[in-house]
Amino acid sequence: MAATGSVTFEDAGTAISGCADQTVTSGVATCSLSGYIAASTHSITATYSGDSNYIGSTSSLLTQVVSRARTSTTLTSSVNPSMVGQHLTYTATVNPAAGAGTVSFDQAGTPIPGCTAQSVSSGTATCTLSGYATAGEHAIMATYSGDGNYLTSASSSSKQVVDKTGTTKAAMTLSSSLNPSTVGEAVTYTATLNTTAATGTVEFRQAEVTITGCAAQPISAGSAQCTVVNPSSGWRSITAVYSGDNTYATTSSGLGQSVTKKAATMTLSSSLNPSTVGEAVTYTATLNTTAATGTVEFRQAEVTITGCAAQPISAGSAQCTVVNPSSGWRSITAVYSGDS
Repeated sequence: MAATGSVTFEDAGTAISGCADQTVTSGVATCSLSGYIAASTHSITATYSGDSNYIGSTSSLLTQVVSRARTSTTLTSSVNPSMVGQHLTYTATVNPAAGAGTVSFDQAGTPIPGCTAQSVSSGTATCTLSGYATAGEHAIMATYSGDGNYLTSASSSSKQVVDKTGTTKAAMTLSSSLNPSTVGEAVTYTATLNTTAATGTVEFRQAEVTITGCAAQPISAGSAQCTVVNPSSGWRSITAVYSGDNTYATTSSGLGQSVTKKAATMTLSSSLNPSTVGEAVTYTATLNTTAATGTVEFRQAEVTITGCAAQPISAGSAQCTVVNPSSGWRSITAVYSGDS
């Protein structure tokens, strides 16, 4: 006969709310909690009441460990870019918002004075600055200290741009001398400001990486240039970033550059034409450049010739040798795969 009765679950000798006198069904009683609200260790026991057939009993001690919860921290700026001397506020948002503790703000790994231990309230902490004294870019990060219930976390690095104070915004356009261009062709990017009075330099970037030799191109008569030769085909994201000067603020402009593959011509020849039944014949596909790589597929009547599906190119040519078992006329085609 199965035990009946009830079980009371206790934490450190005190009945857990909602878990007293839980009915035993098929020998089992349960206690479900929505979760502990604090990191801690709990001593849990279960006491069986017994019934007319079975004597009551108490379980051995179960130690329930509740660990600190994970957090995430994000960082925002009240104004970005800002001007020299302009007040701005960095805000760190900690999730979950229930976390207490502090947030430290740092710039390039160095704590920002006055912002080393900003209290978290309703999930946020702030760092207010009276303004930067000089123009430039600053890498800002916020680190949450954690507390008794929540683990520490850090934001990703955020770039704060500071422009010169009292300066004029200059418009800039970026153009390409050849778009689309082909592989190996020289392409000149030109950044043009809407004023010839601007001085300073322009940095040209591809996919946010400085183009070699184009890190600080001087401005002359309101424009700067960068010439590149693209070694492969594809689409490029090009950006020009103006440094600014004592009158004009930093600005940028971008464009998409398309680089297409070179056109190659190919001739197909036969080592023996006409040939006789049983004679070996070598077909040779020759490109107009020895720089080409890839393969050539040889076909007869638009069907790939056995053993000649992907013949490697060497010094601009590829070959396929066949022995024709019967007489007649053949339509032979060579198809070049192309390369980058």
